[in-house]
Amino acid sequence: LEQINQIIGELCKDTSKFVNNGTVHPTSSRTLNFLRRLRDYEDAVGMLCYRASDESKSNALSDSDMLEEKKYRFSLIRKVVEILDGLKVYLETLAKGAAKTSAALGWLFLINNYHYIYEGISTDKFLSSMLGEKELHKRRDYFLQAKKIYVDTVTHKMLQALDNTPSMRIEVNSKNETTHKGKNLLKETMSLINKWVADVHASQRKLAVPDPDLRIELRLRIRERISKKYERLFTAMDSVKLSKKNKEKYIKYNPERLATIISQFYEISESSLE
Repeated sequence: LEQINQIIGELCKDTSKFVNNGTVHPTSSRTLNFLRRLRDYEDAVGMLCYRASDESKSNALSDSDMLEEKKYRFSLIRKVVEILDGLKVYLETLAKGAAKTSAALGWLFLINNYHYIYEGISTDKFLSSMLGEKELHKRRDYFLQAKKIYVDTVTHKMLQALDNTPSMRIEVNSKNETTHKGKNLLKETMSLINKWVADVHASQRKLAVPDPDLRIELRLRIRERISKKYERLFTAMDSVKLSKKNKEKYIKYNPERLATIISQFYEISESSLE
């Protein structure tokens, strides 16, 4: 059992620095590979875990009606959950460090790792049957929560600009010409939006999402979150009488161009496959 604990301790040693593009950390893959190998030693490891446990403090383990095999399996399940919980704490520590540079990077890192862990467990017959639906749902919820917060984080500034500047506030005079106040509001709004597009495009295209289906889903969620509001604002802006020079300066992205830019997020993952 000492050797097993040593192996477990090595799993979460920081032998590799945080990957700056947010991809799956080597510790996640090492941990899943270790757990999969327990299949071949299930009874022996379960027995060792059971013997090392304090039966008097566990009603489940002290049940005299429980067969030895069930006791061993229960002890093994507890050890596997302990390992997975320890991995989660380790990944969150790394994500907090990454968030000092970029909050979105920290959450994307957790998305990639939580997704990798959940998929690895749920598609493995040994691990999924041993852990059961409740534990699988818990791991899936970690992933879903991180995904929601990531999308919120990435789109926050864009939505803030869109929500705080309804098209109705773009003032025009009797000749349908934009007033001075309206022009200033237009410039301010579009400057914020243009900056968001440029900054987010530059940062997100350098980040990795190894799973192709997850890549598509994240792009779609970000696009859906902002597209309708942006399309309404773009239509309103496009109808305002502005000089060609000002339109080119402040209205840089039509909805189609914006969708193309979002489709380039995480493109480092695709270029690495070429």
